Amino acid sequence: MNPSPMQERLTGLLRDHFEVDPGALRPEASLQDLGMDSLGLVELLVILEEEDGVELLEQPAGLTAETTLAEAVRILEEHAGAGKRQGEGAVVRETLSPSVVSPPVVSPPVVSPPVVSPSAGGGAGERTGTGAGVGSAAEGVVS
Repeated sequence: MNPSPMQERLTGLLRDHFEVDPGALRPEASLQDLGMDSLGLVELLVILEEEDGVELLEQPAGLTAETTLAEAVRILEEHAGAGKRQGEGAVVRETLSPSVVSPPVVSPPVVSPPVVSPSAGGGAGERTGTGAGVGSAAEGVVS
């Protein structure tokens, strides 16, 4: 019987990442027999989430260091299959490298400089604030 993709991935991770002897990777061997403790199991699950996109919101029920390799494969396949059956509502995450993620750019506020009239004594273009169309009598503008 051919191994499932999950079985191949799990045994590959145990062999390559956790340096488990390939001869020890038997279906009846417990994860603990393979040198996995609870911390190693959490690390294994994190790798499956980040690298393989297996959505594990929490540790699957029944998956402990005492779980056999065959049981672990079955539990992970069922858990991954449950996420696929949820269909379009399932969350798909994309892993971004640190070089792709950048902090938001914050622009400084735009401040306009104050408007200064050319003459301080009430030149021709200056408004006095007393109303539109009101000018000085010296300019010959009467409203």
